[in-house]
Amino acid sequence: MTGRPAEQAAAYAEAQRAAIGFLPTREKILFERFFDDTGGMQLVIHAPYGSRINRAWGLALRKKFCRSFDFELQASADDDGIVLSIGVQHSFPLEQMFKMVPSKSAKDTLIQALLAAPMFQLRWRWNLGRSLVVPRMKSGKKVPPPIQRFRADDILTAVFPQQTACFEHRPPDLEPPDHPLIHQTLHDCLTEAMDVVRWEELLRDIESGKVELVAKDTREPSPFSHEILNANPYAFLDDAPLEERRARAVNLRRTLSPEDAKDLAALDPAAIAQVREEAWPVARDADELHGALLSLGALPAEEGDRAWRGWFDRLAADGRAGLWRRPGKPDLWAAAERWSLVTAACPGGEGAPAPAQPDSLRRAYEEAEAISGLVRGRLEVAGPVAPEQLARDLGLEVSAVKSALASLEGEGFVLAGDFAEPGQWCERRLLARIHRLTLEGARKAVKPVPPETYWRFLAEHHHIAPTERRESRLGLHEAVGQLQGFEIAASAWEGDILPRASRSTSRSGSTRCPSPASWPGAACARRERSTRASAPPPRSRAPRPSPSASATTCPGSCRPSAWPPSPRRWPAPTRARSSTR
Repeated sequence: MTGRPAEQAAAYAEAQRAAIGFLPTREKILFERFFDDTGGMQLVIHAPYGSRINRAWGLALRKKFCRSFDFELQASADDDGIVLSIGVQHSFPLEQMFKMVPSKSAKDTLIQALLAAPMFQLRWRWNLGRSLVVPRMKSGKKVPPPIQRFRADDILTAVFPQQTACFEHRPPDLEPPDHPLIHQTLHDCLTEAMDVVRWEELLRDIESGKVELVAKDTREPSPFSHEILNANPYAFLDDAPLEERRARAVNLRRTLSPEDAKDLAALDPAAIAQVREEAWPVARDADELHGALLSLGALPAEEGDRAWRGWFDRLAADGRAGLWRRPGKPDLWAAAERWSLVTAACPGGEGAPAPAQPDSLRRAYEEAEAISGLVRGRLEVAGPVAPEQLARDLGLEVSAVKSALASLEGEGFVLAGDFAEPGQWCERRLLARIHRLTLEGARKAVKPVPPETYWRFLAEHHHIAPTERRESRLGLHEAVGQLQGFEIAASAWEGDILPRASRSTSRSGSTRCPSPASWPGAACARRERSTRASAPPPRSRAPRPSPSASATTCPGSCRPSAWPPSPRRWPAPTRARSSTR
């Protein structure tokens, strides 16, 4: 490959290297995750192993994900990668995906996955047809495809009843029966549509460390992800139609230069600060402060004293809130409805004052459950934060906070990553807003200027604006040089274009320049006019006469120079006599 195609391929690879830091190869596979426009996430596995191996890997991951999270994923696989569409309720570290499919049970998992895939039904009908179990012709006539499909389903029910059984009575693992057609169909799926042998070798190489796996969270898809996100229907691993694919809910850039794609994993610090400011509660009276305390669970007193001390005293006087104090720990404000939660998470303190809590609000919390509740409320307003910072703000142990974060991650509430600093955690909804604001900031950097700004630039660039017009005949020469090659009528040059670009032209009406300037269009026009004048007049063909004049004149007897003939009075047409008077 040489020339322009080679330059485009090199620029494409360079953009991917700038975005991620390396190029995915057979020895180094990339797991990339990013948000889509629906609030969900897309997981792209850059594995250049071909569609047969990637199809097997994608089906097995989809099956394992379904059993682990009880959620059916949309998936696609092509020659260069796999994409899994993750829902809004899934939050997990990407490293967890590395060992999700062990090599020892890979084939069994793949068999269970392909039994629910469309390829099994397709291969089953094909094997029935070529084995003549379901004839394609009968009595010299072709059997309609729907009838063939019905008969194939009936035979499958007779041979493999669990495959077509009701899902309420279907076991989690199906045991394929010992039948030659079932064996042949499974063999075709595993060896023709997929390559189970090479896929198992790949899994063993991953477990031994021969193949390196790298996880990356990015703010937008990398250049190599664009192809698999726009995959054709033949790459789908499930039966969802094209218009319902979650992977299509991702905005992709038309072009991505290495400068624009540089470090896609980095988030905009201004976006993080903006989200933190917007997420922090706004209390304009005591009732709004009480609502904020209900959502936060507990608020450090030093943060609330800055603006809300008077309203908190009013809530404490009404028995709607209280202050929880512990020696050597930060004081916490809490609403009466969350008082049991705070006391269970932070034992060993006292209320100063304690709110009036009726029996209907009293509840017994486990310490781990109460800590998870406080951490959850804090994450809803804190943005990206480290576990150590959460422990200092709430006066909790770091180990207890990390356990609570792991529990919340399993619920899909929080995500871990290197956001503003390494080793931070962020609530999923806030992180999606940070990603969206980061993308909006990047798009504003290349956003087109308004039309009035563009026209103002053109007027200044061509010196048409009153304050930018050129002086003297030298300015006229500069205007001609700037517009050289532009094709327009000569009258427009002298009447509209050059007088607007130079003051001297508009005053004197002359378009002569101090240095030679040629007008190819004008020279061609003069040459054409002179050629016409010197050439003999062409012989023009006489127009065809009308039917009424054909009887009185002959076009061939008239010379071209004498046409049209001199005016004469033509005889009036005679009226046809009527047969009945």
